[in-house]
Amino acid sequence: MHSSRKRPQALGPSFGARLIPLNQTEVVTKSAFHSDISLKDIGLKLPPIPGFPGLPATTGGFGYQDARISLTQIVYSTELHDRYRGQKEAEQASAFSTHDARDVVVYAVGVAYLQVVASAARVETARAQLASAQELDQQTADRVTNVALINRCSAVCRSTCARLFRKRQAGARPH
Repeated sequence: MHSSRKRPQALGPSFGARLIPLNQTEVVTKSAFHSDISLKDIGLKLPPIPGFPGLPATTGGFGYQDARISLTQIVYSTELHDRYRGQKEAEQASAFSTHDARDVVVYAVGVAYLQVVASAARVETARAQLASAQELDQQTADRVTNVALINRCSAVCRSTCARLFRKRQAGARPH
């Protein structure tokens, strides 16, 4: 009687992916033997022994049984090891890819934030320039007003001074 069966056992990586199984093979054999051997046919003779009648013509019926169990197990598989390393490298590459994608998102958000801050700074700069221009315009208008006032005062002063000068000169002449 001969039977064979295989029991797969998986040796998987830490992330849970199942790889090719390591095969375990059990073999069970049983044999039985029953026979009767003729000693004359095989040529077996004993020297005469006093008190011993000699060998019979046949051995008589005899038998034996043999039962054996063998187990083979693959302990190391290069293919399994290579696949395991490949899966591990693929997992690490995926983690790096995810990390890179996160970095790209952080970079894009940072750039967008800095653009908003720069735009706000440009708006504040434009407001400051507008306020400065308005102040300069006001100062210019005040200066123009002051110059016009000075010119008017100067004109009034000149005419007053001229009148006073003429009056003095007219008063300084003999009558």
